[in-house]
Amino acid sequence: GGWTIMSDRQKGLMNAVARVFPDCEHRYCKRHLLANMATAGYRGEKYKSFVDSAVYAYTEYDYNIAMDALKAFNAKAWKWLNDLGKEHFSRHAFSSRSRTDLVVNNLSEVFNNYIIELRDKPIVTMLDKIRQKLMVRANQKRDGGQQAMWEITPVVVGKLEVEKKYARYCNAYQSGVGLWEILGSERQYEVNLFSRTCGCNK
Repeated sequence: GGWTIMSDRQKGLMNAVARVFPDCEHRYCKRHLLANMATAGYRGEKYKSFVDSAVYAYTEYDYNIAMDALKAFNAKAWKWLNDLGKEHFSRHAFSSRSRTDLVVNNLSEVFNNYIIELRDKPIVTMLDKIRQKLMVRANQKRDGGQQAMWEITPVVVGKLEVEKKYARYCNAYQSGVGLWEILGSERQYEVNLFSRTCGCNK
């Protein structure tokens, strides 16, 4: 199916996921990956920088650059990370079945913290209190949205402004109905407007 499970690399958990959810995508949380790497003896800002570049790479080209830099810095650290399988931690290698490119499980950590005072309640009470909290939150967000003075959220506007700066160095060539080739200063990508996909994987 289209399930994605993100976790640390506890042996029991990895075996359980493979047994109970054999068809799901199993990813390793970047934060836990860095902790495992430090335990293996590879710690520090330099290693974090290499891992960040490899994990957040949207293309195999960018991933290879990051991994080659790590290999030049420490071949044993490269082997440790490479042996995990890039499909478990690097964005460019994630399955297209999954509709998320998250590489950290902060979302679940935040939700856990959000309901922390309810977790020791009986199951029905806990679920009802969670429902109430979410109901109040949804209403607050709806009220905030109705008072908004913009059609696009400020966060998205900021992202678009950044992309516009990069876009000025690109040329677009139409290759068919809804199909384009985007040529940048160093790379080219295929864009399909119908499937809303781009070769950059963003």
